[in-house]
Amino acid sequence: MGLLKDSARGESPDLENDPVRAEENYERLFMKIGRDFVHKDDLDRIVKELTNKISLISLRFAELLEDDPIDTKSDIGALSRAYTYKLYLDEGKDGSKVYPDLIDLSDED
Repeated sequence: MGLLKDSARGESPDLENDPVRAEENYERLFMKIGRDFVHKDDLDRIVKELTNKISLISLRFAELLEDDPIDTKSDIGALSRAYTYKLYLDEGKDGSKVYPDLIDLSDED
């Protein structure tokens, strides 16, 4: 149950579903899960780089890929977000104010 619903019912907070604690846990876990998934910033950069290279294909396809291969293993975006979350954790800030959830999964009952 949410903190507001718990307090409205006179119940003690359910610490397992505490949004502040959940955000902190997510920020801590991001360093681990970020290495297993492509972050949207990384994908955006890779697609732009690939598009630029494809536009040059008619000029020198084989030479281009040999001389300047596309880095498909880059994790710059994920590392950047992990350092940002670490900073929020160190400063005690709530990262959900800067990076809001995509959808609200809270129970509307």
